[in-house]
Amino acid sequence: MDLKYQKIKKLDLKKWLLGGNSKIYFIILVVFLAAVIFVLSSIKDMGKSAETAETSPDLPTEQTKEEQTSFIQDNLSYKIRINKAQNYLTVYKLDSDNVYQPYSTFACSVNSSVQTGETVISSKQTWLKLSGSAYGHYSCILGNGEYIHSVPYWSQDIKRLNVSAYNLLGSTAQVGSVYLQVKDAKWIYENCGVNIAVEIYEDESETAPMSYVIPDKLSSQAYYDPSDTEASSGNISGKINYMSGVKNCTTPINQPFDKWAGIYAVDTDGNDITSWITISGEVDVTKAGTYTLIYYLSDNYGTNLAYYRYVTVTESQ
Repeated sequence: MDLKYQKIKKLDLKKWLLGGNSKIYFIILVVFLAAVIFVLSSIKDMGKSAETAETSPDLPTEQTKEEQTSFIQDNLSYKIRINKAQNYLTVYKLDSDNVYQPYSTFACSVNSSVQTGETVISSKQTWLKLSGSAYGHYSCILGNGEYIHSVPYWSQDIKRLNVSAYNLLGSTAQVGSVYLQVKDAKWIYENCGVNIAVEIYEDESETAPMSYVIPDKLSSQAYYDPSDTEASSGNISGKINYMSGVKNCTTPINQPFDKWAGIYAVDTDGNDITSWITISGEVDVTKAGTYTLIYYLSDNYGTNLAYYRYVTVTESQ
């Protein structure tokens, strides 16, 4: 059998590149090179980004640094003094000369078990379990084991106020450590930083550094702190219709007098809203004279009632 060999033609690369399709091949080559360069550049940039993230995550701007520093300085520029004998708390703040000046004074109630002395705010809790079934809102835990907190609640619910404890504001507390109205406890919680100085002392002759008000007592049916804007908003579902029973009267000396007896209020939907009434003023049945009570009631429709009542305590016949 005869074997025939066929010579394979050699590829002429130069002729192939310079042939009729040379322009197309050139364009393809340029595109390919551009793609390679882009991929390599992207990989390099990703490496730089990862390195930056590892070495300096979320670096604050100069403005942020200044704001944080200013807040921290302001947060630590206070100190607190609590007069256990007179049941008021005074916040002091550093002035431009680095001297503490009275900033605000609040009525409070201090438990007789609270020890006098110097301590600091060591930590904070929005809700703190007190003794028994009581809870303190906006609580600052002190280094001596005591607390500065809101008037106690029966549970972690702003509408489960311990009314008896609230009505002791300005006098010795029977529950908790040192408590105030919600608005005052919240202010201290939000503005006074951890580690600021707190001094608890007793001085029956001291004049309060700044004037303050002891809150009016609440009805036994009330269930929220009226200084708590969150709890007091939208409580009366309807508009006030009327308040009745606020009449001038006479009562014998040394006889019990109930300023809530016969008082009643209703909204336009027929709901009993008596529990939302607050009363300012007291009647001293041990002394003859005429006393003024004011009955307040408001709703979200702009109705604001303030009824005056004059109670005369007379000498026994």
